[in-house]
Amino acid sequence: MVTGKVVDAQPAIWRGSAARVYDIDDGTGRLSIVFGGARSVPGMVEGTQVTVEGTALADERGIALWNPFYRFEL
Repeated sequence: MVTGKVVDAQPAIWRGSAARVYDIDDGTGRLSIVFGGARSVPGMVEGTQVTVEGTALADERGIALWNPFYRFEL
C-alpha cells in the first residue's frame, strides 16, 4: 500500500494494450499505476492525494501496479 500525490498522468500502450498511466510520489520515490483500457480515472488528476494497493509488476519503466485498488485522501 502506498499513499502519495499524483505527479503525472499520460496515455500509454502497456504490454500491448491501451492504458492510462499515473505516477505517484510518496516522498521517497515514484510508483507508476496503470489502468488498462481506461482513457482516464475520474478525480485522478495531478496534485490529488491517493492511496493505492495492488500487485507490483516489473517492466522497462520500473515497478508498476496494474489496475490497483485506490481511494482518494482528503
